[in-house]
Amino acid sequence: MIFGRQCGASPSTVVKFAIREKSRPGNDFDYIWCVFDCNGHGDLEEAFSLAQTNNIGVAFSNPNFELWYLLHFQDQTASLRGKSSITRLKKFIRDYPKSQNVYPLLAPRQSEAITRAGKLRKMHLRNDTTSPKHQNPSTTADELVVFLNSLVR
Repeated sequence: MIFGRQCGASPSTVVKFAIREKSRPGNDFDYIWCVFDCNGHGDLEEAFSLAQTNNIGVAFSNPNFELWYLLHFQDQTASLRGKSSITRLKKFIRDYPKSQNVYPLLAPRQSEAITRAGKLRKMHLRNDTTSPKHQNPSTTADELVVFLNSLVR
């Protein structure tokens, strides 16, 4: 199941929605993942804590989900602000709109993006940056992609 607007906009409301859906009679999910980005939300720590307590995976990007797309094309270790990741992404996907299906453009570069995302996590570990809101740039979207790939192989 994939849900959209009924989840709410903040990370904690997305995770709380997933918890409610998980506990609803008749819903027997094998796996649950929540996808959200930083976008200045103040409830990231709560969302991560709730997800971990309830065995829910999180695909998170800071500052926004477009970072994950950008990592398909280039390394990005410098902090990003506002929509700068979208501006940078448009160098590679010229007419990028949020609603465009970019999978055909990204799929051939997926392994590069996975490697780059892992390097970012290692960089933040070396810098002892544990709070997701301070890990800019960072993403765990690669972990969801690796998981999904494991289901089809």
